[in-house]
Amino acid sequence: MKFCDLDDIRKAFFRAGTFWGFFLLCFFLSFQLSGCGGSGGGDSTSSDVMGLTGAQLKEITPLLTITLTGKKVAPSESLSITVKVLNNKGLPAEGSTVYFSSLLGGTFDPSSGDTKAGFFTTKYTAPVNTGTDAITASSLGASGTELILITSKPQIPTQVDLVLGNPTLKPKTQTTVSVHVTQNGLPVEVNVALSSTIGGDFANNNGTSQKGWFTTTYTAPDLIASGTISAVALDGASSQPISTTNDFSPSPDVKLTLATKTLPPNGTTSLTVQAQVNGKPVIGSVILTSTAGTLGNSGTGTLTNGFYTTTYTAPSNAIGLATITATVEGASSSAQVFIINPSAEDVNFKLSLGSPSLYTGQTSAIRVSLFDNFGSPLDGAIVFDSSLVGNFNPPEGKLDSGIFYSVFTAGKETGTCTIYAFWKNLVATGQLLIATQTTRISIFPSQTVVQINTSDLSVQKVPISILVADQSGSPFSNEKVTVSTTAPCRMEPTDITTDANGYCTTSFIASSTAFPGGVLIQAFSREASASTQIYVVQ
Repeated sequence: MKFCDLDDIRKAFFRAGTFWGFFLLCFFLSFQLSGCGGSGGGDSTSSDVMGLTGAQLKEITPLLTITLTGKKVAPSESLSITVKVLNNKGLPAEGSTVYFSSLLGGTFDPSSGDTKAGFFTTKYTAPVNTGTDAITASSLGASGTELILITSKPQIPTQVDLVLGNPTLKPKTQTTVSVHVTQNGLPVEVNVALSSTIGGDFANNNGTSQKGWFTTTYTAPDLIASGTISAVALDGASSQPISTTNDFSPSPDVKLTLATKTLPPNGTTSLTVQAQVNGKPVIGSVILTSTAGTLGNSGTGTLTNGFYTTTYTAPSNAIGLATITATVEGASSSAQVFIINPSAEDVNFKLSLGSPSLYTGQTSAIRVSLFDNFGSPLDGAIVFDSSLVGNFNPPEGKLDSGIFYSVFTAGKETGTCTIYAFWKNLVATGQLLIATQTTRISIFPSQTVVQINTSDLSVQKVPISILVADQSGSPFSNEKVTVSTTAPCRMEPTDITTDANGYCTTSFIASSTAFPGGVLIQAFSREASASTQIYVVQ
């Protein structure tokens, strides 16, 4: 019968010291062989003496470690968990099943799985309640536990951003007003209210944001003034300066076009400069500059019938964005070339447009957001470009807490327009549909026949409604309409303005001296016209 234990032998060895420990070890081994050993001989007896086989003496306890991508998470949000498993040989375990559990009821996707080269990764989703969750993973009899703090995100005040299509206007002219509203960084649908300290009229001074955006138009008052336009949504507000002036001087309309917007290092593309004033070609000099690369003819040239063409070559040792600028008589136009870099940074780079479609001359707000994969804002310069003619205000600028705003004004080209935002070696895009706006005027007299041989003069007055809308039927508000008729009949009033629904009213006054027959009535607005007839009878 065995009554000695291997641990007792080891303990006696270390307690007694090297010499006496060796003596005790020999004594116990001799005693084991004589009185404690079993049957058999040779190696089997010595292995049995030690209490472990040779293979068992080389084994160790399996080891499991847990790595989390974060120690804190909001309710119902997720993070990644990676488990490393070493087997009883101290080597990465292959095909070992890993099981997970959560103290507070969090979930795992997948809930279990087999290791590959000693590793297995799953996604943990926190429960809806806050607290400290204990995450446990087990495999091969080994286990490990890590704690995760489940805490609600701090409530960030409502972020309201106000963007004006043009902060400086002539009296009685319009601009686009766009408002973007977010809560905790996400766009929300809430009520937005607008106001102006200098007066003027909003097509809609309040409304509900859609996907974070609320867009309307503002008509400046008939006076010279400066002040602010303000937007309020929930507990957030924003203001921008607005002013009116008559100090506008004509300048050339300069357009710079590149054959391609992307080039490899040392790549070459052609570029064309066009300059006009009031639709007439400009004859004069052109000055071209570039932030990188080289321009044909050292960047100078002469317009021929309003045009100048040359080449641009990308640098060999620079990657990213190059800006080319053409200047004619103090007016300038810029275009960007993206010099391709095969590597790309792993970030969330997005571009959002306030309006998905525009008419020529109209504006849309642009919002650019740039965050890393952990939600932290990035900084740096943003530069804009477009595939069709248009202007950006501002055309470039620096990110503020990962956000940057600009305004795009559509030019005279129509079709699908791609908006580009460049940051370092990355680009974000959005698309607009640009169309030519057609004005339609409809005249609705309350009656088409007037009798003039009567003492009741009231029957000689015919109320008339006029509708001003675009080709799709959308009304134009705050539009000036001029009406006229053939003497001796008259219109009262002759100058009228459409309401929010695109309608305005006037009256036709028949004259008792008018000749019987049809009398022409005409209405003019936005370079469009319409006419109808009212018949005068005796």
